[in-house]
Amino acid sequence: MSHLSTSTSGTAPKTESGFTGPASLSQNAPFRSNFDHASSVTSSARRRPPSRRSQRAIPSPLKASGLLAGFLPIPPVLSVIYLACGHAALRAAHPAHYGHVPLTSSVRAGAVGGAVLAVPLALFLYILLFPTKPPDPEDFFDDDEDTVWPLVLNYGTYAICAILTLLLGSISGALGTVCLPSNIMLSAAEAAAAGIVGASIICGGLAMVAVFAFVIWLDFLRPKSATPTTDSL
Repeated sequence: MSHLSTSTSGTAPKTESGFTGPASLSQNAPFRSNFDHASSVTSSARRRPPSRRSQRAIPSPLKASGLLAGFLPIPPVLSVIYLACGHAALRAAHPAHYGHVPLTSSVRAGAVGGAVLAVPLALFLYILLFPTKPPDPEDFFDDDEDTVWPLVLNYGTYAICAILTLLLGSISGALGTVCLPSNIMLSAAEAAAAGIVGASIICGGLAMVAVFAFVIWLDFLRPKSATPTTDSL
């Protein structure tokens, strides 16, 4: 009865007849591990998360109508506040020039100018903030460079909204004085100056309050160090 003889030099075992026997499991392990590594890399590449996009969903007609109805009162209210505050500040700084004009005239000019600008401003912000077509489906071959341009667009949109917020009182004041001609009223240039002064005061104050609240919030989240007690001393 013939017996199988195994070689000790690390080669495949051979029988007495000279034929190569089946390889052992230890010899197949490196090839199997390499295959497993390649398959894991391929599966991880397939599971790669898609690139982040900043496309917003198109609102439904009902939601768009609600957004429009909620936005329309904002420009007149902000214009009235900006012009009243700016006119009061300019009157305190230059009473001889702005003292003869009542504040109610600036309030009326701001209300009229803000009401005129409400609908065009709402349409402009809708086009700026919401897409006109559905977002494109995610592509597997999207790279990280595709996320740079939407990020720039987002920050550019925020900058445009901030500029419009500051210039709203100035534009509304000038437009309101043109729509309401009167002898006892600020001129278009004076109303524009009052609007920008009031917007700077209001927005600057709100920014300072926001920074102060943020600092307090960070201090509240900071872990408190344990103070030593008299017993431990």
